[in-house]
Amino acid sequence: FDDKLLIVNNKDIQEGSITKLFTQDFWQDATNAQKVGYYRPIILLSFMMDYKLWGLNESGFHFTNLLIYALICLLVYAILRKLIDILCTSEYLEYSGLTRNTLALIGALIYRSEERRVGKECRSRWSPYH
Repeated sequence: FDDKLLIVNNKDIQEGSITKLFTQDFWQDATNAQKVGYYRPIILLSFMMDYKLWGLNESGFHFTNLLIYALICLLVYAILRKLIDILCTSEYLEYSGLTRNTLALIGALIYRSEERRVGKECRSRWSPYH
């Protein structure tokens, strides 16, 4: 319901006004309202970049979401791999039969499966047509 306000009818996103995105409230230009204290310039910048790449093509917005999410999952894996290197002793790993990569992969998969429980609004940005 807010996609039309934030993307379709938002001149700042369509015209590429980066300065306004970083100096105004999240809803200010979309609703012509006063500031409500919801400052989210990175989200608006992301919407602007998606609009420049895909126009109002909903599939493009979803592709960007999938790409960002895949990168986050890889980052979770890399962080877990580093933490396992620091925290786990080799004796424990030899006893359990698990490799460090396997443990990191299991952790990343748990992150992935837990993320599915979160509502759709928290998991991805919205398309301009919902």
